[in-house]
Amino acid sequence: MNPIVVRKSLTRQLLLAACGVLLLLAAADVAVVHLLSSPPEADAASGALTPTGRTQQRSDMLWAALLGVVGGALVVGGGAGAMRRLPVAVVGEDGLELRVAGPGRTVTIPWGNIRWLHTGSDGDDELVPTPVLLVHVTDPSPYPQEPWSAAWDGATLMMDAGGWDMAASDVVIHANVALADWRRRQGGTPDSTMAAGMAGDGDE
Repeated sequence: MNPIVVRKSLTRQLLLAACGVLLLLAAADVAVVHLLSSPPEADAASGALTPTGRTQQRSDMLWAALLGVVGGALVVGGGAGAMRRLPVAVVGEDGLELRVAGPGRTVTIPWGNIRWLHTGSDGDDELVPTPVLLVHVTDPSPYPQEPWSAAWDGATLMMDAGGWDMAASDVVIHANVALADWRRRQGGTPDSTMAAGMAGDGDE
């Protein structure tokens, strides 16, 4: 089978970079330009800053620094993501490769160690639920115990699937097809293998 490669959405990465540029422009306006922001209070005759103006200037510099740091991070992160386009998940013939070992680092979970796959959502954000890829494995010990953009719930790896260029539900469909094909190649049937996995869960 041809691998199914999933990446972060290019549109989302470009939007992040664009938001970063806007924040950098806002930082420049607050600190120096003052086209939209109010300049610090100054004496009308001499042009020197008043005591209130100096306080306002210090506050403006703090806000400009904060906006600059956040904006710069968004530009770098969004721009790098748009240019590098590293896969976050790859559905392959022999397993599921996930970018959970750190920035740019992946882990491959063989189909033989996967019992089932499903989708869910992150309930922490009730306004806009974040899609989550759920991968239940037989043995989680070979994999990072503090995964990147993911978390363990027992033997189930819960991976943040927000902003992918393929819906998590579609990834699960492709992965289940590959998992069923792998089980057939091992001499079993998808139904019997799944039943054995569920029975094993009950024994634990």
